[in-house]
Amino acid sequence: MRLSRFTPFLTWRARAVACAGLLVPLTFSAAHSQCSGDLPPVLGTVTPVSGACPDGPGPLPHTQCRLLAVQCGGLQPIQVQLRITPPDPGVPERGTVCFGSGGAGTGFYSSQSNASELFRQLTAMGFRVVERAWAAPSGWITGEAGLRRESCRGATLLAWIRDSVYVQGAFVASGNSGGSGELAFALAQWGLGAILDLAVPSGGPPFGRTDYHCGQPTPAEWTAQCPGIVPPDSSDCVPACTLSPTNPTCTQCGPSPTLDELRWDSVLYPGATVSYPRTKVHMLFGRQDCTSAVPMGLLWWKEITTAKALRFVPSTPHFVAGTTEGRDAIRRAIDEGTPPTLAVGESGAEEGGPRVVIGPNPFSGAALLRVILPEAGRVVMRAYDLSGRVVATLMDAEQAAGAHTVTFDPGNPRSGVYFVRVTTAGGSWRGTLVRRR
Repeated sequence: MRLSRFTPFLTWRARAVACAGLLVPLTFSAAHSQCSGDLPPVLGTVTPVSGACPDGPGPLPHTQCRLLAVQCGGLQPIQVQLRITPPDPGVPERGTVCFGSGGAGTGFYSSQSNASELFRQLTAMGFRVVERAWAAPSGWITGEAGLRRESCRGATLLAWIRDSVYVQGAFVASGNSGGSGELAFALAQWGLGAILDLAVPSGGPPFGRTDYHCGQPTPAEWTAQCPGIVPPDSSDCVPACTLSPTNPTCTQCGPSPTLDELRWDSVLYPGATVSYPRTKVHMLFGRQDCTSAVPMGLLWWKEITTAKALRFVPSTPHFVAGTTEGRDAIRRAIDEGTPPTLAVGESGAEEGGPRVVIGPNPFSGAALLRVILPEAGRVVMRAYDLSGRVVATLMDAEQAAGAHTVTFDPGNPRSGVYFVRVTTAGGSWRGTLVRRR
């Protein structure tokens, strides 16, 4: 049954691999000569490497770390550490979320500015969380053949995770800055819209049009377009429009690339795929992000012709997951962009009433409750102890139709049983929460 769901993508990959044998082997005398022309969408290979991950499994419980080698075409193989954290025990699995850190990706996403708190929230909601760290010092950007060709590494790894790590539910990818660039290339160049249900790029991609970003002199059309590309009142600053020509992003095609070479080394290269019928793209920027990654990312977002969303997050800089508001925005994008999974034993709602998904249950610290409303109206949600005393009013307000998530923490260290009741004009829901210490 599982293979039948993957048949279209596996068939596509099989055709790509078969075509690979017809390609002339690539030799790279200089990166400068490889930043023009189209590329066949042929992914590489992933091979397990013996030995432990140099950085270990990280701070989250139950995490495993695998050491892998990724090989694409004539590029040198690159090792990558892959941390895999399963959903919390007893929580129904909603899907897999893959995260990519910024720059050339040599660090783990969770090691930055309390981002591991986001991972804890996601595993409590039922998601399997996967993050990668490419081998230092170069990361996935080795300067061999330009950004677009070298982004094959990230796309190949993402496809391998879908084939080898993913279990069930939604398949989601997110990344910040350079990590969002990997994700954008995976969709625009490497065809991974065939397997992704949701993409949540943040702080980029900074490679939307590198001819605009790096060109000397700056193309006139970009000088005219950039000042108005950020929606009015979306940002607390005026993001930059260009980079220094000596920035590493600008020198992947050689020290003095032409505008044509830079355009071909962009996410929006001529002929880039901008339609992703299976994948919703939910883009996030911090309102305090003053970098040129903002207009670069917006260039790509504006060209996407399928389902998409855009949000500028208050009180948040370039690394979106570095603030409470940013982590909440990413979590909400993933929560609202993926279908819920009812917990084992949940009865759902009365006909016409709300549905509630609890995770985890039993819980140890706090439980997340996701309320799905069939129509707008007043919602009252309260938690009671065994004596019938109200211990928390979790919601008492007018709410729009759709999904809403609240957190329940009884505030005492003891184990216990709690009852939750949700009442709306259309019906009610009752459920039981069990806390175990």
